[in-house]
Amino acid sequence: MHSLAAYLSSYSGGRVSKFVQYGKDVFSFHLQRAGRLVVSLDNQNPCLFIGQEEPGKTSLSTPMSALLRKKLSGAEFLKAELLNEDRVIALRFRGLNDIFQEEDFTLVLELIPTKANMALLDEKNKVLLAFRPNSITDPRPIFHGITYEPPLKKNSFPLEPVEFDVEAYFASCQQYEEKIKTERKQNVYQDFFRAQNAKIKSLRHKIASIDRDIEKGKEHLHDADYGNYIYTYGEDIRQGDKSFEYYGVQVALDPLKSPQDNAADFFKKAKKAKNAIALGEENKKKASEELEKALRLLDFASTVDEETLSHLFTPEKKGAPKVHKKHSFDVKGPLPYVIKGEGHVFYFGKNAKQNDYLTFLYATNPSFYWFHVKDQTGAHLILPEANPSEATLNLACALVLLASGKEEGEVQYTQHKNIRRGSVKGQVILASYRSATFRSIPEEARKLYRSIEVKER
Repeated sequence: MHSLAAYLSSYSGGRVSKFVQYGKDVFSFHLQRAGRLVVSLDNQNPCLFIGQEEPGKTSLSTPMSALLRKKLSGAEFLKAELLNEDRVIALRFRGLNDIFQEEDFTLVLELIPTKANMALLDEKNKVLLAFRPNSITDPRPIFHGITYEPPLKKNSFPLEPVEFDVEAYFASCQQYEEKIKTERKQNVYQDFFRAQNAKIKSLRHKIASIDRDIEKGKEHLHDADYGNYIYTYGEDIRQGDKSFEYYGVQVALDPLKSPQDNAADFFKKAKKAKNAIALGEENKKKASEELEKALRLLDFASTVDEETLSHLFTPEKKGAPKVHKKHSFDVKGPLPYVIKGEGHVFYFGKNAKQNDYLTFLYATNPSFYWFHVKDQTGAHLILPEANPSEATLNLACALVLLASGKEEGEVQYTQHKNIRRGSVKGQVILASYRSATFRSIPEEARKLYRSIEVKER
């Protein structure tokens, strides 16, 4: 912690900006010359590090994030220091108050497992706001207006100099960012994920109910045979009989009705059963298609990053994502297929409509790479990376062959900035491109592509 504080202090004099609450317990801000400083207050793994990934464009709207932006945006970073030789780091800032006078602020980060916390203090060490406030009855109260006191150490140990690789520490923390991104997406779009899971559960119940109705209807499919039997051998059946034998099976009758009326009831039941089965099969088909679409949508939303998912939501005025009325999720176009593996994501379409939407409306970043089998109809594939390795480019080429139903062929690829839309849907005109020829498909690509086939089944 001493080494970390000393490292951060080397960036003193820099300005801070872009305060974002990235998740329910994750904050970040940009520190001039250092980069993006990430504060995770996860009780299981509290940490402070300089991250690589850019945060989401929108911040979760909370009192803490609002106050940090108000008080510290544009402030000068003075230094970082350890408090009480504990896992508590104080970040000192100098900013402007509401009447544009210089004022010092301190952001205290208590990176203590199971008790992680953060508090913004004024120049008199008074708490302006705590991330996890408590009450006056707590052993160490921390809430608005009270003078901040750092945790008391129960034991004191002699400090011994140790080697600490700050860059290696940051690299290990950056691996934690993938988890942070997933949790943020779940928090930001929790209404959608909750509604989509509820919809899937409801559709499964509906299909199960339809199956029961169909099976119940099948129990009456032979009722017309009973009616015909009564008309054929009616002389053996009298009003008042409670049943008759049909090829070894006892068939119940209504003793209050005549044989002819019982026969008419059997014909009605048989007709009703046939109609119920036909209607049930039709409704089951519709519900199954709706369920398949909902499952694919949920799988897609769980796979892609937040930026991609944001294209499919209608934003509110404040910038927060909004689920459509009745918790429906109205996709603006035909969703592409997604393959995620080997640390990369690949999007592809399988028909002209899907290809056109993917290439010209969905993934249009000029630096993304676009792939297609040369001189043949087939899938469009987008690799959302600006500087992929040759191995990644070759993997994408193999995947677009598989997506196009090919086992070999020449694949052309280029950055999105080098393509434009043709005269018909799905047609692409290339200004320049590179190509790679395959005589066989690598097993690595087959394995990734099979993951899509399994999901489809």
